[in-house]
Formats: sequence, C-alpha cells, structure tokens
Amino acid sequence: MKPSALLFLILAIAAEVAGTAGLKASEGFGRVGPSALALLGYALAFYFLAQSLRYIPLGVAYAIWSGLGTVGSVLLGLLIWKHICTRIFRNLSLKRSVRFANTCRLSMWDQPEGSRADRFQ
Repeated sequence: MKPSALLFLILAIAAEVAGTAGLKASEGFGRVGPSALALLGYALAFYFLAQSLRYIPLGVAYAIWSGLGTVGSVLLGLLIWKHICTRIFRNLSLKRSVRFANTCRLSMWDQPEGSRADRFQ
C-alpha cells in the first residue's frame, strides 16, 4: 500500500470533521460562511475518500473514516459547543469507534501483496 493512501484517508477524516463543524455552525444553512465550510468540507472529504479507495479496501477505509470522523465530531462538540456526553454515549460511541477503527487499520496492514484489493487497481 502506498503511504499516500493513508494521507488521503487522514485528509478525508479532517475534511469530514470540518464539514460537520460547519454544518453545526451554519444553524440549518442560515449562515453563509459556515454553510460554505460544510459544503466544501464534505466535498473534499468525499474526494479524498475516493482517492484513498484506490489503494485501501472499501470496508476498511469506510470503517476508519466513519469511526474516526465520529470521534472527531464528538470531540469538537465537547470542546467548541460544550456538548455533554453521557457515560453510556461516551463508552459506546467513542471507545467502540476507536477500537473498531484500530482493528480495521491493523487488518489493512495484513493484506498480502496480490490480494483481492490489489486486483481492482
């Protein structure tokens, strides 16, 4: 796997979190600046995710993207908007998302050369 694949995935996660922050700040697309951030963030997130899919299997890439994007959005909610997470939500959402993303990330490195993921390139 190329190192650029991981870079594309990290950029996709960052863009998704930025888009989600813009979506919250836009107040239902009522504010122009945050609305533009939301649209640009999501467009870049899908672009970078699509680029990472050239090298990373779909299930692995999507699991990491959605899991770490969820963690990033929850952390932004806590830091910027002072959203309070209950103990149940924190335990179920953050810990499981991180564990699942780590499991998928580790299994991504176990792919031998010439595996099925390489056939689609």
